[in-house]
Amino acid sequence: MSDFPNKDLSNITTAVDEFHCPECDMFCPLDGYELNGKIYPEKYNKRVWYTELGKLSEWDEVYRCPKCGKVYKCVNSMYL
Repeated sequence: MSDFPNKDLSNITTAVDEFHCPECDMFCPLDGYELNGKIYPEKYNKRVWYTELGKLSEWDEVYRCPKCGKVYKCVNSMYL
């Protein structure tokens, strides 16, 4: 997994229920999709640390709902 650019996402709404749109509750595709010529999710702010279970990588993902157009963010992670 490569590093992602850092970006201030404080002005973007956080998804209420993981990857569901906070406006219309549509579940957006996790593996990527194109909308208006742009690829989503956009990935930013990679963080890596160690836990008792191993090395954890976490990053922010920005989505645009294909149904209603709402832009929102959520956090994704994986053990390396």
